[in-house]
Amino acid sequence: FASAISSLKQNLKDFAGVHWSALSLWEIALEIYPSSHFLMVVQTEFVMFAVSLFVIMIAIFLANLLIAQLNGAYQVVYEDMVGYARLNRSQIIVTTLEQVSEKRWFHFLQNLKFEERLEFGQGDIGLPGGLQVTEPANANPTTVDAIRR
Repeated sequence: FASAISSLKQNLKDFAGVHWSALSLWEIALEIYPSSHFLMVVQTEFVMFAVSLFVIMIAIFLANLLIAQLNGAYQVVYEDMVGYARLNRSQIIVTTLEQVSEKRWFHFLQNLKFEERLEFGQGDIGLPGGLQVTEPANANPTTVDAIRR
């Protein structure tokens, strides 16, 4: 914008060169540009149009920057919130397990039958030590078979 304004046919000394134009635009964006000088900018139509366009673009850019910062801060807070929620849940589980008797706990573990092998498919006996959960066949469709036999 500074080079475009300085190349226009105008007699403003604040926009006489690229460096002065850049400084003036920076002052306008920070709202520290002298109002007496701004009256001369208003009288030159093309410069006023370019400065107005610059101010609009700066406002949009700064609004987007603020939104991005708020979004980043929200993500950090959300991750902390999820972490604290998991810690709280694990604390509840630990305090609950402390109240379960050892006999009842071992009976629960035996009922899980971790020593039995899991059946992945019909006739496809897998590894022991897990819980088998079935799901509908159309829940996760695959077009390529991942198991190579």
